[in-house]
Amino acid sequence: MISSLICGFAFLLTSSLVNTYLGYLLLEKSLSDNSKNGG
Repeated sequence: MISSLICGFAFLLTSSLVNTYLGYLLLEKSLSDNSKNGG
């Protein structure tokens, strides 16, 4: 029971980290595209 709780917590932590990383990549891409278009 405790191991399943730890697995669930690790899964939530990993998914949140992946979502944050992907969001950061998208933000960087949009910012670089905007700077290219502006310049």
